Formats: sequence, C-alpha cells, structure tokens
Amino acid sequence: GYIPTTYKGTKPDGTNGTAYEPINSLTGKRKQTFNGDNASTVYKLAEKGNVSVDTVKVDGVEKTVTTHYTVNATKDEVTFTSSNVPPTGINNVEIYYTHDNNTDRAEAVKYTHARIYGGKNDNRVFLYGNGNRIIYSDLANGVPSAEYFPVTNTMDVGSSQYDVTGLTVQYDRMLIHKERGTWWTQYDYDTTLLMANFPVYPLNDNVGASYKGVEQVCQNNPFVLHNKQLWQFVASNVRDERNVDYLSERVQPLLDQLDFTNVKTLDYEKYGEYWIILDNRAYIYNYRMDVWFYYYFADTITTAIIKEGNVVLGTTGGDLIEMDGALDDNGTLINAFAETGWLDYGYSAMRKFLNFMWVQIFPESDTSAEIYYQVDRGALRLVKEIQYKNINFEDVDFADFSFATNYNPKSFRLKPKAKKFVYIKFSFINNKRNRLTLLGLNAPSLLGGQSK
Repeated sequence: GYIPTTYKGTKPDGTNGTAYEPINSLTGKRKQTFNGDNASTVYKLAEKGNVSVDTVKVDGVEKTVTTHYTVNATKDEVTFTSSNVPPTGINNVEIYYTHDNNTDRAEAVKYTHARIYGGKNDNRVFLYGNGNRIIYSDLANGVPSAEYFPVTNTMDVGSSQYDVTGLTVQYDRMLIHKERGTWWTQYDYDTTLLMANFPVYPLNDNVGASYKGVEQVCQNNPFVLHNKQLWQFVASNVRDERNVDYLSERVQPLLDQLDFTNVKTLDYEKYGEYWIILDNRAYIYNYRMDVWFYYYFADTITTAIIKEGNVVLGTTGGDLIEMDGALDDNGTLINAFAETGWLDYGYSAMRKFLNFMWVQIFPESDTSAEIYYQVDRGALRLVKEIQYKNINFEDVDFADFSFATNYNPKSFRLKPKAKKFVYIKFSFINNKRNRLTLLGLNAPSLLGGQSK
C-alpha cells in the first residue's frame, strides 16, 4: 500500500502542521514531514502510541538509528544526536512510522470485486463484495494509485439488508447493483473541500443483480442477472421502472430450472454474444441478432476470458479451450440442433393444416440446414434441406472483379403439407462443415374440425 503523508510543514514540536492525506486502509504505515530549524533535536509525531519508527530522512538522505537519532518508548518522538541536528528547510525532515498492525487492511481485503471508474479519466478503483459498502481509491500525492484507499473513501448504498453485487458503467455514470434494486453515482468535485466525491442516488427499486461479480456492459448497456432473469439497463438518467428491458423471456422456463450457484458471464463482443456459463454449458444471447442458443462442453467450465479476440475457457480437467470459430472440436465435426416445443396455435381442441412455412437464416458464405417437423400422431419428417452461398472473398483478387453481394437475411418458402394435426413441433439440424444462424420461423396454420 501507498504510504500517505499525514501532515506537512510541521514544526519540530509537532505544531502548525497542515493535514495532507488521509490514512490508507491498506497499510498501517504513515509519513509526516517537518520544517527543520537548524536548532531543534526533538521531532514529535502527531499520532501517539505508534508501533514503530521505520525510516528517518533529512534532505532526502536516510539516517541510521542510534548513530544519527534515537526513538522514545512510545514511538512518537525522534531525538537527533547533537552532531546531526537537521538544518533549516521546508519539509526537509521525513519520518516514516507504523501506527497499527494493518487493522484497516484486514477489513479492506474483504472486498473481493473491482470496477474501474472515476469520471472522464476512469482513474479510481472501486471495490465491492462486502455488504452494502463500496470503498474506492484516490490520488496518491496527485497521481492515481490502486494502492491508496483512504479510510474516508466509502459509500454506503441503501439498506444494509441487501449487499452490493455488481458495478457497471454507462456513459459517465456508474450503476450500483444490489441484491434488490439498482442505484447510480457519478464523479462530483467539491470546490469547498477541494476533493472528489461520489454521491449515490436510487435508480430502479426492483431490478438488481442476484449474483456477485457477473455483470457485463454490452454495447454501452449494462446486462445483469436478477433471479435467473437477464435484464438490460437502457437508461440511467432518471429513476423509472421502465429503464430496463427483459431479455430472457423466451428462454425463461429453461433458465428457471438451472442452478446459478457458480454462474459466470462473458461479453464476446466480437460476435455480439452475451454468455451465461453454468457448469458444462454456455447459454448465449446474441444481442445483435436477438437470438438464443447454447454450447455443450465435455467438462465443467471454471474460468472464462477473452484473449486476442477469442474466448478461452478453463475446465475442471485442467484444460484451456480456445473458441477459435472453427467448425470442428479437436477434429470432430460440431453438430448443431434446434427444436421448438409442441405448438397448438392456441386451439388445443382443433385440427390444423400446415401448407406453407417460411424459414429465415443469416446468409453466411456457405450455410445449410435440414428442416423437420413432427405432429402428435406421426414420426419426424424431413421438409427440405435448404442451402445458401455467397462468394467467399478469401482467394479473390479484387482487381479482377466488380460485383455486389447481398448479406440481408434470406427467407425460404417451404411446403411441409402437414394434415389433421393438433400439435406440431419443428427441428433444425446442421451436420455439415458450414455455419448456420437461424433468425426466424413463420408457419401459419389453417383450422379444421374438432380433434378426436
């Protein structure tokens, strides 16, 4: 920890000093500077009952105990020998001492999570994870330092009944997520006290973060997990329940069945993906396309990071797995599968007919899918295999070609000819060495007579 200068310009007798820096939570060490007068031999520290005097410097030169000075029993006075009286100077005598045995540090290290913030320059570290209090770093002798957490730099957010579980930054504000509800703060400079402070205000009374340290910021909007639900904060400028969007509604029945005890999250910005990692699966929301899917892994995932633009995962088996965008897993082709639930179109007592359906896909350079349907009284049936290709530019000399391509979503019109069903579900399979992104399915049915 940074050793703060508690007082500057102190007279040798301990008077007239100017308070300079608050004590540091991370260390029991302090420093006090004095103006030498070329006469005094005794220099008195402002704090009494100290643990030790560690270093004494005069004009920047370190002195030796017993040879140049002695320390009294209570460690609050330094007496220079007659031949080593400090000369006249401004803050030319420095006494480094230890006041306590890191009692404040024992409390500070309980804060287990961090967020960088601080106004325009993001020059402070905010620590949370220990109740409803946040502590934050400050300037150490005018320079931003993650080793200086003044004991005065604390923020108690709302009721102590609910802990602070996450911090996110949206533009110039920092959102403070608790187990219940969300608050906000921003940088403010007190011209009277000549110091920065961070006042706290309520933002949303209902949506917070239920799991500590898993919040993400995707496209400038904070994403939080509240009671197994994914929420997005779209605004932080006004206290309003409408400043959040519910993103996981379509997959909520699935998420509700899962254990979120060891949940981890990741923002894979390269592909616009928000990952919810639970044991050996990653449930992924592509916030650019507004679609959900998941990956299944052979081992439980313990760590997830972004390295050089790719996701790297650590596993309980001791492996590091890089998600490099390949279409195989260590040489084994990755098979993709998607399936809807059973659909009755809101009429469970009526028979239906399905003559046409439309499937929308993202037009990769090479993509394909097998489309299946199954009715309540029949086996799985193939409708059609769809394919789409764009020109791949990797081996093209642009000096020789001039053409336009279309990367808008592609829609396929299919004819399933499903008859006299009450329930139907659809499946999509891709077992080829290419990519597939499904964007939508439209399958309007016609009502028939009553079911038997």
